Amino acid sequence: MEKHLIRFFKEEVKNGHLPVSRSIELFEEEEVKHIRLFRRFADMLKAKRPDVVGLLDKHLKIFEHAWWRDPAGNYPSIEIYHFVNWLNAVLFEEYTLYLYDVLKQGHNIQPAWLSAHYAHMREETQHVITDMAYLERLDLDDKTREHWGRRVMEKQFKRFGEDMSMPIAATWKFLMELYPNAEMLSPFMETFSSLEARKQDFLNLINYKNFFLRTKNAGRFSTFEKELFPGRPN
Repeated sequence: MEKHLIRFFKEEVKNGHLPVSRSIELFEEEEVKHIRLFRRFADMLKAKRPDVVGLLDKHLKIFEHAWWRDPAGNYPSIEIYHFVNWLNAVLFEEYTLYLYDVLKQGHNIQPAWLSAHYAHMREETQHVITDMAYLERLDLDDKTREHWGRRVMEKQFKRFGEDMSMPIAATWKFLMELYPNAEMLSPFMETFSSLEARKQDFLNLINYKNFFLRTKNAGRFSTFEKELFPGRPN
């Protein structure tokens, strides 16, 4: 996602659809720093298990074809293209805040790993504010924001298990292939085979405390939540 955001910044500034600004420059610098930080962790872990590197890379490569990487020409307007990209950025960045909150409550978490996510979380907190500012300035009415907000949310849980375009899904696919007889993985099989399970998992995630409040507000989630998730407590 962060590599995609950097490409998005460069292309849209070049095309004149994003202003040349200090906020975008800082955003890009920090995203490059995040990529380098976690790549160092990845290289270290891969060096410990060279026997599984090929299998892992095969599954993570699928992430390069995620639906939100569609080019601007696939959208009705530049404003809608920007709305989808910024909304997915907010969702991803609020997910990193959620992830740190979960990790810090865990047991036996490596201190260096937790510290990396803490540093990441602090900068992503500012990025969420930047994302929201660019979302709010788009010349789109509420109906359009609601329509495309709903499409983004539906894609998130529908595609989660169908094409493994989400990194977490690709990771679970990798683990199930690596350890096909591991009983501890079997409960997660339901998430990939059942649309209802994916919907419930996504609803639980998006309603975790107030961590995804900006994503929900920007995507007008409250206007379609009951219709999209009927019969579920909201």
